[in-house]
Amino acid sequence: MYISILREEEYKRLARLKLSGTLLDLGGCKKERYHELLPIPEENIKTVNIGGAGVCDFTNDLEKPISLPSMSYDNIICLNVLEHIYNFQNVIDESYRILKPGGSYILSVPFLFNIHGSPDDYFRYTKSSLEKMLADRGFGEIKIQEIGLGFFSLVFQVIDGPGFIRVVWLRTLCKRLFVGMDILLSKASRNYARLSLRIPLGYFVTAKKV
Repeated sequence: MYISILREEEYKRLARLKLSGTLLDLGGCKKERYHELLPIPEENIKTVNIGGAGVCDFTNDLEKPISLPSMSYDNIICLNVLEHIYNFQNVIDESYRILKPGGSYILSVPFLFNIHGSPDDYFRYTKSSLEKMLADRGFGEIKIQEIGLGFFSLVFQVIDGPGFIRVVWLRTLCKRLFVGMDILLSKASRNYARLSLRIPLGYFVTAKKV
């Protein structure tokens, strides 16, 4: 299955998380591929989506209050969802409410990424805005990682986003070539390695409810 550079890098970070207990996936669906990467049993993962029965465990518009008890989940994940929510503050507020004290919040958003609907695409968030949004709501231990490998990965994403390359094997090959160029240049030049911090495809965030 083909996935974008952004999502591939997100999956690498998800696989390194140390989580336990229950997890609520905001905006996700049942049987998401990335659920297999999380160190939590499938029966402990529940999903909230507007999609309806069969798609998710709980049907809820994320623009509105979520019909789940306060302090009921150990972990919440929100992967590439926040940019699609106009009332994004509701997602942050409800996540904090539903998390148990000490619970983990995992958030990932695109930045230099193609406009994509689902059904709409409203926002792009900087590192500073994400940190302030979470801190203002009461989250602590906020860690934000830039997701990006460099100039070539960014160029490929611009081409790849609209589906310019239709043949899957060729698309995959081109992705590997562009990513490979960034990796080589980053090893050869510290200045090039720092470039990825200024032109991220997105951000991967972890925080705690304190």
